Amino acid sequence: MPSSPVRPIGGSRRAPLALLLASLLLAGLAAPAARAAATAGEETRARMREIFSSMQLLLPLSADGDLGDPAERAAVTKALEALAADADLLAAHARENDPGRAYLGRSLASDARNALDRYREGRTESAAFLVQQATENCIACHAKLPSPGDSPVAETFVDATALAKLRPEERARLQIATRQFDDALATLEGLFADPGVHPSAMLGPLTDYLIVAVRVKNDFERPIPVLERFAQRPDLWVQLRGDVEQWIRDLRALRGLRDEPPTLARARQLVEEARSGSPLAPDERHLVRYVVASSLLHRWLAEPERSAAEQSEAWMLLGVCELQTSDTFWLSQAEFYLETAIRRAPGSPPAQRAYELLEAETIENYTGAAGVELPPSVRKRLGELHALAEGR
Repeated sequence: MPSSPVRPIGGSRRAPLALLLASLLLAGLAAPAARAAATAGEETRARMREIFSSMQLLLPLSADGDLGDPAERAAVTKALEALAADADLLAAHARENDPGRAYLGRSLASDARNALDRYREGRTESAAFLVQQATENCIACHAKLPSPGDSPVAETFVDATALAKLRPEERARLQIATRQFDDALATLEGLFADPGVHPSAMLGPLTDYLIVAVRVKNDFERPIPVLERFAQRPDLWVQLRGDVEQWIRDLRALRGLRDEPPTLARARQLVEEARSGSPLAPDERHLVRYVVASSLLHRWLAEPERSAAEQSEAWMLLGVCELQTSDTFWLSQAEFYLETAIRRAPGSPPAQRAYELLEAETIENYTGAAGVELPPSVRKRLGELHALAEGR
């Protein structure tokens, strides 16, 4: 795994322990491995509490685009230092079968250190920007798996007055980052109904909406009437209206999956169906299928004892889904997923397919007016991954 997150130059498209184990732990009968897992879980929760505390200070202060208040200098410096250290520890304590959390921890730590460097240099506006962008890591982490409910602690995370000043799409992403999922859905629903905002500004928010509704809330019903009303807007162009109508059909067709155990076979089927319908990216028409497939894959990978070959295929499929559902240039999870697929089972067909996708995505991200300009370090990394993918 790379020791630090990979930032693309160009823009890409946008379970707790079982009750039995808990009882064994309480009785003092758990095996050493179980006790170690519980200790790691406590360590993770402790790190998350500290990260939450740091972000609770930093986000409101950075909401206006600057961290220039001299009275807050000591507190901001301490919070940025703590955020970087806790994110590093979060990455270090991620379970072997949760490399995604390790990646996001490293990414968050990198953002915090960069923000701290800018802040110490007196570049307070740049530091504020980096703090806000760091929430992309929180969003990515919180939107992977179903959530039992919104966070009551986060209700006063950001002052309501400051929150109201943000554009709806910005407000919704901050609400997702702070686990206020129902509020985020309501914010986005208000945006979709606003005739003063052109639908071209809603493509990213529509993706966020479906990810939160389906992947986090496991709710296939709520989006349907919202999308039906949205499809009636007179300012939708033909392709977008067709996309939305397909999303509605897919939500209805796939809602039975919310109660089924996740399987790799079902996720593979959804991805293959989507790609057979539209093999070239980007593919807005089959967005719901990619979101549902990614939900199945995240939940499937959260379970232990998956073979290396199965894990490789699952990470490769996640990379495919991420290429279709991500609209952030700041956090390149697709590249990480594809690299993980290669490293999980070198020489396997999924690893080879993952490399093909990763190579194409990397070249696209470094393509400009002067042609393809791959830095030497990127060429070297691709060469190493190609050799792994081919089993050499």
